[in-house]
Amino acid sequence: GDLLLARGQLRPALLEYGKADEALGEVSPSLACKRAHVLQLIGEPGRALKVVEEARTLYPEFEPLHVHAASAQMQLGRSEDALASLEEAVLLNPFDPRIYSWRLELLGHDPAATAAARASLDALSGELR
Repeated sequence: GDLLLARGQLRPALLEYGKADEALGEVSPSLACKRAHVLQLIGEPGRALKVVEEARTLYPEFEPLHVHAASAQMQLGRSEDALASLEEAVLLNPFDPRIYSWRLELLGHDPAATAAARASLDALSGELR
C-alpha cells in the first residue's frame, strides 16, 4: 500500500491496506491511520473517521489515531470534536506540531485561545531547535 500511495494510486493503496488488515485478523493502529489518510485524500472523511474510531477504542494511547481523527473531524466541519481529539493527542505527544497548528486554525475566532495556542507552538518550536 505504501508504494502505491507514494505513486498517487490512492484506491489501489486503500485496497492493499485493507488486505493487510484482513490478513492480520485484528485491528492495527498503524494500518488504521494509513487507511484513514487515504480515505481522506479520496474525499471520504466519514469513512476515515469510522476506521480511526474503531482503532481508538482499542488503542487509546496511540497518538496518531487522535491526530487522524481530528483531521477527519475538521474535514467534516466538526470543530468541537476535532478540538477534543487534539487535546487527547497533545497529552500523548506534546511534540507534534500539527496539533498546535490545527488548534490555531480551529480557535482562530477566539483571540485569547489563539494567543495561548500560539504561545504553546512557539515554546514547542524553541524546544525542537
